[in-house]
Amino acid sequence: MKKIIFNIVLLFAVSNTYSFHAFTEKKVSIQVDKWEVVDIRFSTNKTDAPFETHFYARFTNPSGEQIKIPGFYNGGDQYIIRFSGNISGNWTYSTYSDSEEINNLKGSVLVSNTPYKKSRGAITIDKINPQKFSYEDGTPYFLVAYEFDWLFALDYGEKNQKNTNQILDKLEENNYNQVVFNAYAYDIRWEKDKTTKPEHDFSKPKFFPFHGTNKIPDYSSLNVDFFKHLDNVIANLNNRNIAAHLMIYVWNKEVNWPKMYSLEDNRYFDYIIKRYQAYPNIIWDISKEALAYGRCDEKYVKERISRLKNLDVYNRLLTVHDYGFCKKNSDLVDFISIQNWSTELYNVMLRCKNNFPNKPIFNIEHGGYEKSPYKVFIGNFDNPKTCLRRNYICAFAGTYSTHYWQANSWSTVITDIDTLDEEDKPKLHYYKYFNEFFSAHNFNELSVSNAAMSWNVSNKKGKYIVFHPSENNSITIHIKKPSSGKVSITWFNIYTGTYNKTIQLEWKQWLWATAPTPNQDWIAIIE
Repeated sequence: MKKIIFNIVLLFAVSNTYSFHAFTEKKVSIQVDKWEVVDIRFSTNKTDAPFETHFYARFTNPSGEQIKIPGFYNGGDQYIIRFSGNISGNWTYSTYSDSEEINNLKGSVLVSNTPYKKSRGAITIDKINPQKFSYEDGTPYFLVAYEFDWLFALDYGEKNQKNTNQILDKLEENNYNQVVFNAYAYDIRWEKDKTTKPEHDFSKPKFFPFHGTNKIPDYSSLNVDFFKHLDNVIANLNNRNIAAHLMIYVWNKEVNWPKMYSLEDNRYFDYIIKRYQAYPNIIWDISKEALAYGRCDEKYVKERISRLKNLDVYNRLLTVHDYGFCKKNSDLVDFISIQNWSTELYNVMLRCKNNFPNKPIFNIEHGGYEKSPYKVFIGNFDNPKTCLRRNYICAFAGTYSTHYWQANSWSTVITDIDTLDEEDKPKLHYYKYFNEFFSAHNFNELSVSNAAMSWNVSNKKGKYIVFHPSENNSITIHIKKPSSGKVSITWFNIYTGTYNKTIQLEWKQWLWATAPTPNQDWIAIIE
């Protein structure tokens, strides 16, 4: 048999370039950081049914445990095993394939103690409080998500990821740590703003996950170049420690999908799972609004979940963007996704949280769509401060939420937001302060409290956090008398991220607290 060439590819995605190292030995050893994604590439002359070629590697970690990582076809004569290690030490592997050239090939990956780009690992369910999220290393993860459905469409075919980096720089700067987006979408169904400039309209992309086009599809093969581009998107997020909440399907964005359960449908779905599971920032979502448009039924979603779990050896978090499905099948998802626009949002989220005591609750679409230079989808709320308040309401109910800005959330995309007039810019900094606040006060230790006549939480150690709505003259607080007979109050300005000077008060059975300035939402920290 002829010599096999291995290509070890380490992904350095801020610049989206690759460093190639070729080896001609049969046994290959490489070194990576903890949670760093590495592509181990193999070559074979086998060209028939490349996407269905049986190929995987069995890895043995330093503790002696084994995982079976599926490989995937990468175009030409290339197959890839994509790996990331969460345990420091030497991982050995051996390949298995029905193609002789890439069968029984051995190697090792030495995983260092140093986290890749300050990564904290995958997002997991908190071990102490199952209604909260943590990183794999145990650090609390306060989810601050941003909807960006057409992110996949930016800079397609471009070596310079200018637009992608331009907007992701802003999200990273403002502490967003999750982006919710479609693997692919084609067009919106509602009327478009006629003033939309062509450079901001990303609808009807000319590329497609399959051969052909969305209008004239050829499902006989997958478009590998499409997925190489999606690699760059997910890796770019990963290098910023931003979770990639990937919605594998979407039914109301005019995508010409293959027939459900077909070979072509399964090929697409399985390929997504094989190709992206190694990324520690990946979060799976079977479909946006999965059961809302008559495309599929509960049986299909269950089958997709089963396929995913059989393929994903990393056990990344999984949800379904459909509350009805999650409610009925909570045992099949890791966290509950709800889409609720209710004006009385707090009580809705609180009931949802109480219905699922062992699952985090994520309001993936709460009806707040912050205004932009274009009217894309105004929903029920578009005032920036109202949208922000709805995110705080979710947090005070012990749940999580998403921020939508109309010029990013769908097919209309503005990335150069610094060039906009001040009134047209999204108030991204509001969410920086939102994240900073609940990170500083450890959201994972907070639980819903009845200490006040407004939304409030407590760490059960003497700290009470109370929301003071703009329409209130004051808020009333009822807490046990401390041994000192005094309490302190510090006011947090949710629009500037600043704290006012702490003041001391004599304890009373009912404390009355008035915000530093009227007609503005504030938060009081009482200790």
